[in-house]
Amino acid sequence: MEGSLSAYSKDTSDSIKDGAGYKLVVPMKRESAASELSSIKQKIGEHLGDLMEKHKVKVLMLGTDSDQVFIQVRHAEDVEHRLTEEELTKLRLALYELAGREFPLSLGQSECCSVPTLSGVITRIDGERVLIVNEDKRNGDTSDPEATFISLAAEGKIRKAGSSEPLSFDQLKIGQQLHVWTTGLMLQSYPGQASALKIEIIAEAGEAKPQVLNGSVKERLELIGGAKGGKKAPVPAEGLFETELGISREAGGFVLDFALRNKSGVKQPLVFGSGQQFEIRVVNEQGKEVYRWSSDKSFTMAIQSRVLEADDRLSFTERWMGTDEEGRSLPGGLYTIYIEITAGLGDTTKGKAIAPAERSAKQEVRL
Repeated sequence: MEGSLSAYSKDTSDSIKDGAGYKLVVPMKRESAASELSSIKQKIGEHLGDLMEKHKVKVLMLGTDSDQVFIQVRHAEDVEHRLTEEELTKLRLALYELAGREFPLSLGQSECCSVPTLSGVITRIDGERVLIVNEDKRNGDTSDPEATFISLAAEGKIRKAGSSEPLSFDQLKIGQQLHVWTTGLMLQSYPGQASALKIEIIAEAGEAKPQVLNGSVKERLELIGGAKGGKKAPVPAEGLFETELGISREAGGFVLDFALRNKSGVKQPLVFGSGQQFEIRVVNEQGKEVYRWSSDKSFTMAIQSRVLEADDRLSFTERWMGTDEEGRSLPGGLYTIYIEITAGLGDTTKGKAIAPAERSAKQEVRL
C-alpha cells in the first residue's frame, strides 16, 4: 500500500489513536499522502453544505497537514448541544463514504458555553450591535477599559440568567450587564468587534455597576457618531456627503461598487477610528443578519485620516457570493445589502459628525 492513504482500524489498546479510537495500521508515504489528503479535503469542501444539513452540524474548520485531514464542528441549531459519540461516528462514516475510503481524520467539536469570553455593561446600542465596557479589565497594557462591539451570530441566542426563555435583540438595553460567549474571532480594533453565540443578561439596568466611557473608546466613538453619556455627543452635520451604491450580478454572486461622495462644495477632513473603512451586512427577509463582511478580518488599531476634496469620492469594490460567513450558499429569496462607511469628521469640524444616513446605503437583491 505504499504511496496510498493508510487504512484505519478500531483499536482499544494504548497505541496512538485519533479522537474516535481509530489506529494507524499501515505507514504512509508522506508526499503521496499529502496530495491525496488535499484531494479528499477538496471533495469534502464541495459537498459541505449537504453534509452539514444532513447531520445538523456547522463546520468551523476544515484543513489538512502532512498527516491528516482535520475538521472542527459544532451543532448547527443549538450552540450549547454537545454532539454525542453516536452523532460523531455517523459524521465520521459519512466523511469516509464521501472520500470512498477511510483516511487519517481528526474530528473534533467546539463547545459552548462554559466560561464567558467577555463580560461588561451595555453603554451603547448601535443598530444590530451593542457596545459593552468592562472597567475592571484593561485593553492590553493600556489604561483604557476593555470595550467590545457585540453582534449576534446567525445561530446565536439571548437569555436572561437562570431562564431558558429566548429573548430578541431589541430586548437588550443600555445599562444591562452581560456575559458573552463569542465565535472566537475578535477584530483587533478599539473597541473590539465580535460575534456572539450566546448573550446572557446577568443584571438589569440600574443593578449593574455604571461604566463610564473614557480615553480611547470615547474618542473613537465620537469619530463615528458620538458616544452615549459623558460629554455632549457630536451633532450630525447634514448635507455634506452621500453614499452611492451600485450592485451588479456576476457568476455566482454580486459585485458591490460603493463610494462616499463629498457634496459639500469644499474639502472635508475624514478620520477612521481603526483600519476598517467600511462594513457590509446582509439581512434576510425575516430581518436576520446572515452575513457580515468584517467577521473574519482584523484591523489595525491606529486612527486613519485623509482629506476628501470637493465632489471627490472615496470608492470601494467588494463581492458577495450569496453565502453566509462560513461560505455556505443561502436559500433563494430577497436579501437587503447594507453598506456603512465608518468615517467621522476630522479635528477642524470638532463637535460635528457625519449624519448616519449620509455614510450608509442599502439595496435589495434576489438570490
